[in-house]
Amino acid sequence: MIVAGRNDTDAADALSVLAADAATADRIAGRVAGLLADPATGPPARGRLPQALASLPGDAATRALAGLTRDDDPAAALTAVSLLRFRGTGGPPS
Repeated sequence: MIVAGRNDTDAADALSVLAADAATADRIAGRVAGLLADPATGPPARGRLPQALASLPGDAATRALAGLTRDDDPAAALTAVSLLRFRGTGGPPS
């Protein structure tokens, strides 16, 4: 739903509820990161998926966002930087 842009905010909210424990949060973050790594995932979805990662707790989501700061898509990279700052990690890794 997030990739397709249908009810993407509701879908991201549902993922955050499902990510109640660390293991599940890490699995969800891994799947979202996999979608971001897929060349078939277009720019509109690449703009929505980082926001889904931001709603997830844990280190896996933070690492996925950190990796996205170096993305070829400037909008996705800037979104990731902003979301990392919001999470309190200070932005992209040095």
